[in-house]
Amino acid sequence: MKLNAWRAILILTAFAFSACEQRSDLTSNKQASKESVVSETAVANEFFKLTLDAPTDWYVLTNVELLELLNMGGKVAASGNREMEAVLDASEENQAALFGVFRHPPGTPVEINPNVIASAERVSFSPGIKRGSDYFFHTKRMLGQSNLAVTFENGYAEREIGGVNFDRMNTTMTVQGITINQSYYAAKFDDHIVLLVATPGDATTDPVLDGIKLEWPKD
Repeated sequence: MKLNAWRAILILTAFAFSACEQRSDLTSNKQASKESVVSETAVANEFFKLTLDAPTDWYVLTNVELLELLNMGGKVAASGNREMEAVLDASEENQAALFGVFRHPPGTPVEINPNVIASAERVSFSPGIKRGSDYFFHTKRMLGQSNLAVTFENGYAEREIGGVNFDRMNTTMTVQGITINQSYYAAKFDDHIVLLVATPGDATTDPVLDGIKLEWPKD
């Protein structure tokens, strides 16, 4: 089952990438109706009933910047792996990029730039995915096939974000001698999984997570 290939992209957001100089029409994909409205310190996504009040001293990516960053990371994660490259291309229509918030503007000369990246994936074709932890099973399998050496903490935890209980998965990765800890948060909304990836996976990113509000129906 080739779910979650696009998720491998998010691993790479631990570093301070610069935006590409050449722009492409990345916002004209099939998920345009699910695009977020972004300002300097806030994000609103009507489709996913999500709003974010970001800390004023953090940097909120524009939609174009976010998609360019994710595309860049995907190329690195799948480089030389033709099967994964094909899955990434085929899965694009099921993905939605929701927001990206960085402690420093991308390109700032720091080894690790704390950030939270949010995305969603349609899983209506996978009735066995009932919650975030089910989704993580497929996440692990796909990341294991990527060019990224990732280790996973045993078991899952939970955390309330925006009034919703998210399942949490902690990961560790070492790149060029730098050890990166991340936390993945996933919850099901309608026929989508909403995924938040926090780098690092500690209190550094709490100001962003605490600013998320979700107007989801209660079970």
